[in-house]
Amino acid sequence: MLRTLVTLLFIVCYYPSFSQEKNNSEPSNPIEQFIKKTFPNEDGKQIVLRSLRFSEYPTIINNYKNLDELAIVFNQDFDSIPGDVCKHKNLVAFNFRNNNIHYVPNCIVDFKNLEWLYLDNNKLKTLPENIGNLSWLIKITVDGNELTQLPKSIGSLTHLLTLDAGRNKLETIPNEITDLEGLQTLSLFSNKLTGLPQNFGNLASLSKLDLRDNTINSLPASIEKLQRLKTLELQGNALGEFPVSILKLSTLQHLWIGDNGITSLPDNIGSLKSLISLVLSQNKISKLPTSFGELRSLQKIDLSSNKISRFPIPILKLEFLDHLDLSKNDLVTIPGDIDRLDHLTILNLSSNKIMELPESMGNLKSLTRLDLSRNALQSIPKSLFSLKKLQVLNLSGNTINEEEIQKLKASLPGCQIL
Repeated sequence: MLRTLVTLLFIVCYYPSFSQEKNNSEPSNPIEQFIKKTFPNEDGKQIVLRSLRFSEYPTIINNYKNLDELAIVFNQDFDSIPGDVCKHKNLVAFNFRNNNIHYVPNCIVDFKNLEWLYLDNNKLKTLPENIGNLSWLIKITVDGNELTQLPKSIGSLTHLLTLDAGRNKLETIPNEITDLEGLQTLSLFSNKLTGLPQNFGNLASLSKLDLRDNTINSLPASIEKLQRLKTLELQGNALGEFPVSILKLSTLQHLWIGDNGITSLPDNIGSLKSLISLVLSQNKISKLPTSFGELRSLQKIDLSSNKISRFPIPILKLEFLDHLDLSKNDLVTIPGDIDRLDHLTILNLSSNKIMELPESMGNLKSLTRLDLSRNALQSIPKSLFSLKKLQVLNLSGNTINEEEIQKLKASLPGCQIL
């Protein structure tokens, strides 16, 4: 017995590293244990850590030498990216969105293969000045940060297709951004922009441009060169008038230009032949030009919260119109030939001064939602009883006889009548 005990003591004392080596092979904390268990192959290509609570970068990630995607997302405790991350030279996707990061190390510009860079919804105030070294970048998302400027070198990213820098504190954008001739999507909404570079039209490949909620007071004339632009979002700016340069955008399909203090539309607005949806809400428009009726591709019009007192007759020529919103205006009557809009599925006439509806309303057989609330109606035409596709009918805020409403409910049992 004594000899056995002496032998064991000899082994422990003479080979002290035996037990330590075993312990060192194990991760040092629960997060690293989780990583090792979830990603057991250290030759793997991907590590994605989502909604985990840790504040320090897990050093065990350094053991994964062949990563091409690294993602640490939705972790409000994680506030810094250490230089260690730059050991992963072969990264193609770098995703650190929805954390609490204040700083990005400059060494990320050494990721020569990087194509996707996601840093949105953090607390970043700056980006690396030489971000233009990431020559293979396809997409950058940095929206929802505290950026006050974009690096000038961003203009060197010749492969960039998408740049999302919305919800920051940008007051200007660098002229170099117009060198991105392959850029297809540019989002700069909810910043502090007052204008755009004069040569903005050089972005010849742009198909979607989001400039919502800035303080832009004019657009450069070169905008008319954006002949691939399909979606333009300008609502919530300070334009004051409809920019005539937009009229040359022959491929434009979706235009949102509400809440800009616009009082009138240009006489030749009918030149926008490709328009499918047009949002002009929260302006000061009182009437529409005759050429508005030439927008034959229009399916959706939002003219809510304007100063329209007469139903715009040019709208009746838009035979493919599906959605019409004229709420919060000063309409008193609806024309008898409104049934020419027989493709309508949604019609909103709420918050006007309408006293009477024409019987022809009953011919709008495709209607699924009809809002007539907050008007001056005392009765409804019997033809509405035949609108069998109606799913929602809002009559609240009128003085319609309750008995008439009950008859309507009996006639349209599948319709929610408010």
